[in-house]
Amino acid sequence: MSYNTLKASETLCRGARAVSRMQCNGTLYKCVCGAVGCKQTCDDMCSNQGFDVKGRCCACGAFGKMEVVSR
Repeated sequence: MSYNTLKASETLCRGARAVSRMQCNGTLYKCVCGAVGCKQTCDDMCSNQGFDVKGRCCACGAFGKMEVVSR
């Protein structure tokens, strides 16, 4: 199964990767506080990063309070 098929029902991140400046295309998540962004393994890896690898919201600091943004 292709990456595009797996991600077809999800809205993808349009932020830019820090190193390559290419589009991120990561899964977007929405926090209970309303913040929306992708999840990254390291801080500042995407211009639209909303969550760290542990699921902590960069806006409010809540852990694990996010859901996948669907189309």
